[in-house]
Amino acid sequence: MKKILSLVIAVIMLAAVFSLVSCGTTDATTDATTAATTAATTAATTAATTAATTEATTVATTEATTEATTEATTEATTAAPELVDITVYVTIAKAGEVVLAASPVTITAPAGEANVDDALRAAHKIYGNAEDYASGDSQYGLSLVKLWGDASGFFGYYVDNASAWNLGQTITDGSYVYAFVYTDTASWSDSYTYFDKLEVSGEEGETVELTLTSYSYDAEWNLVPAPAVGLTLTLDGESLGVTTDAEGKVTVTLTKSGVLSAVSDGIVIVPPVCVVTIDDIK
Repeated sequence: MKKILSLVIAVIMLAAVFSLVSCGTTDATTDATTAATTAATTAATTAATTAATTEATTVATTEATTEATTEATTEATTAAPELVDITVYVTIAKAGEVVLAASPVTITAPAGEANVDDALRAAHKIYGNAEDYASGDSQYGLSLVKLWGDASGFFGYYVDNASAWNLGQTITDGSYVYAFVYTDTASWSDSYTYFDKLEVSGEEGETVELTLTSYSYDAEWNLVPAPAVGLTLTLDGESLGVTTDAEGKVTVTLTKSGVLSAVSDGIVIVPPVCVVTIDDIK
């Protein structure tokens, strides 16, 4: 009986030990599995986060680079507008004397931005003295300060035979710019006059008809064109002995190349200009 009892006790103790061992093994396995799962999850999360961060950084960098490149390109384009060359014709007169007659001037400027100031400044550099010209801002905009060495302030300027408000007025290829110093500095009564042709050419002895127009002011100070009647034509300052009729017309015989103009006994005028060229006969 004692042996049986001892055997039962031994079996019970062995079962308890086996149970303890099984529990320990299960706990260890569970802990190991949990640890492995946690490590794998952490690694996957880290990898995903790193990938997402890298992608976001790459996208942000690309966008920033693209935006910076676009801005730089835009700024470069804006800062460097297209430059074009235009040729205009410039006349300058001082107190009734023509000192520069319809002379060609080439200007390099941004497209559509060349103005009267550019033309006059270039004309002084090419045909006169750059220091004899100056301009500056006034209540009327960009205005003359010095013209052909004259700093009196009694200036006028026309573009294509129409009064220009200031030197900032834009000009185009082929424009005609006329700047002058007034003769009448008391009442500014000088009448701007112009021929219907800026230049004529032909063989010596050939005749050409010209029409001369003058401007005057109406009661509201608007410029009004009218035939320039009774003006005597000159060639290089010498009288040709012909005068304009009631319609401002006159017939001139071509004798030599030079500058046609006119003088008046009745009114103070801004002298007109027409360049004459005698064709060579071969």
